[in-house]
Amino acid sequence: MKKIYKKSQIKNILKINDPFLMIDKIKVIQMNKIAEGEKKIKKKEWFFKSHFFNNDPVMPGTLLTEAMLQTTIVNLYKENKKIKKYFIVKCESNYFFKISKPCTIKIISKIISNKHGVIIAKNSVFLKDKIISNGKFKYIDPTAFNLN
Repeated sequence: MKKIYKKSQIKNILKINDPFLMIDKIKVIQMNKIAEGEKKIKKKEWFFKSHFFNNDPVMPGTLLTEAMLQTTIVNLYKENKKIKKYFIVKCESNYFFKISKPCTIKIISKIISNKHGVIIAKNSVFLKDKIISNGKFKYIDPTAFNLN
């Protein structure tokens, strides 16, 4: 069962607002397993004005990582409504291509393990059909470890 979340719903789920919200739309393909995020990057994005602005403005790689994290978390929150937040305990990201102009990126998030309060997700960011970034992330459910 596919479920699509629009930007206003994502803001409400994540409690993150613009400009730091890095996702415009999320399609949950398989709840608690696979989600697909989308971000339309516009010419006047705030990060182009502030990151290497004089010679070669680019989207910082950390924002691609944030897009991956946000896509995964929406899928986790919608499945586990009792959990108010997850803690990110490990983050590995790779960047293969810079974004320096308007485009639309797609983020694929796959939750590969969810056992005993430890969640592992692998994500990839695509520009058209080209992978431009990927990452592996470990989250913990704080309620499983009495950390709330």
